[in-house]
Amino acid sequence: MLPLDGPAVAGILAHGGTILGMHNRCDPFHDVGAGGADVSAQALANAAAPGLDGLVVIDGAGTMAAAYRLHQRGLPVVGVPKTIDTDLCSRS
Repeated sequence: MLPLDGPAVAGILAHGGTILGMHNRCDPFHDVGAGGADVSAQALANAAAPGLDGLVVIDGAGTMAAAYRLHQRGLPVVGVPKTIDTDLCSRS
């Protein structure tokens, strides 16, 4: 973990989550690095250990689905959609 203060995030606009070691296959319910195993309990423990109040998740449908499942297990989550598919619905 690292604090994301001004100096830490200066110049990362074009890099996004890659500065955190993230990629589009990070699903704690089917972890690629663990042979497809469910490591969601460890993810929840990792969030609880430093006393995080919750997560702000910025990404597409797959990430939002995983974040929602973590939320269902007690982790507060704010989801901010980021999509290139223009698949967000809205009501006027």
